[in-house]
Amino acid sequence: MKKALLYVGICISLGIQAQTRDSIAHIPEVEIIESRFEDFQTGFKKTTIDSAIILQSNAQSLADLLSFNTPIHIKNYGPANIATASFRGTGAQHTAILWNGFNIQQPMLGQFDFSLFPNLAVDAIEIQHGGNGALFGSGAIGGTIILKQLPKWNDGLVSNFTLTAGSFGRLQQTVALAYSNKSYSGKLMVSHQESKNDFEYYSNTNLPRKKSRLTNANLKQYFVTTDHYWKYKLRHTFAIHGWYHLSNRQIAPSLNEANSNAFQDDKALRIAADWNYKTNQEYLTIRTGLFYDVLNYSDINKSTYAKSNSQNWIAEIEYAKKWGRYIKSNTGINFTSTHATADGYQNKIAQQRTALFYALKFNKNKWTVQQSTRIETVDKTVTPIMPSAGVLYEWNKKLHLTANFSRSFRVPTLNERFWQPGGNPNLLPEDGWGGEVGTKYTSEIWHIKWEYQATFFTRNNFNQVVWLM
Repeated sequence: MKKALLYVGICISLGIQAQTRDSIAHIPEVEIIESRFEDFQTGFKKTTIDSAIILQSNAQSLADLLSFNTPIHIKNYGPANIATASFRGTGAQHTAILWNGFNIQQPMLGQFDFSLFPNLAVDAIEIQHGGNGALFGSGAIGGTIILKQLPKWNDGLVSNFTLTAGSFGRLQQTVALAYSNKSYSGKLMVSHQESKNDFEYYSNTNLPRKKSRLTNANLKQYFVTTDHYWKYKLRHTFAIHGWYHLSNRQIAPSLNEANSNAFQDDKALRIAADWNYKTNQEYLTIRTGLFYDVLNYSDINKSTYAKSNSQNWIAEIEYAKKWGRYIKSNTGINFTSTHATADGYQNKIAQQRTALFYALKFNKNKWTVQQSTRIETVDKTVTPIMPSAGVLYEWNKKLHLTANFSRSFRVPTLNERFWQPGGNPNLLPEDGWGGEVGTKYTSEIWHIKWEYQATFFTRNNFNQVVWLM
């Protein structure tokens, strides 16, 4: 039976930024061709979190940063529990998470836990609101969060140390070291966090009310990231990225449980490399990455022990070119190979996915128009063709109007297909259409920059997969 889910919403935002007058120098305009993550999102609402905001929030997790600085709804269940993102009424599995150009949604669950990611591990964050399966592939239905690492050149040695202590045994230490010259840029970040979370609370499950203390809620987490860039003759850049985290979490009892002996261990190792060639007229990148995820759960009270692990290999080639004064194009191919094992699977699972995508962008005077298309195969089965179109009209320097219309999809996760009991190998991909119209107005009053945005969006989803307990 097909099931449809319709989302309709309005988003209005106001931004204020103080600024001071300074001397102005006019230089000739130079247009640089970029990848699809920066240059091919015409008509979509975007939110950017820069390094200054990230540095001010360096003692927080990525879940806290997004919750306080964006309209994204973060479902945060506490320091020792999972935190997921929800865009425009969709679920955690409908949010694509990109790290150095790779979608790092866990292939078994289709989610990303933002509580495991410290802020200093990223230099900037760009958020695209709304579905765009043509550019970002499976899972980009509610929106896309792009975690950016930005190399800095000729800064020498830079260090940063953060120590945070709080109530209920919270302790966090973070060390970040960076070095760069004219041809090399490198960064290493190491973080440790622990918390007992043994706070007191009043329980209403039994009367009279009595004060209780939370038990079995400890958290210990270790996180390491490293990024290295080498620049050759201005046009060539080679980069290597690494990510490792280890998290040990106790699962606290619910209000209906007397005690809990549940534990969860999360481990992840991500290694990626890319080569970029860039001029004013064209951009070529080749990237590849290996991603390992391990999740072990145990509950002594219920005699439950569940182990699962997955391995992802992703390779991608992307080429962008400027044709004359007004037209840009972007084409590419993506290959993803996934292998997974779990106590809930009857056999070891293998999945192969191949995608072809292209985008064409036209810009002249006040108009910018873009069209994108993606076609993908999953184990030799072709998914629906994913088209997308967007338009930007610059009424004047202060008022901009935008609109887009797109189709998005989500391939069912491995758990949804193969976990027993409950999984169904014959599940169809989630499929949906969405669109939005928006406006942005900027002004300056008393040396303060004001920005107003209003967006109306709609989305219709079919074949939505929901687990029923």
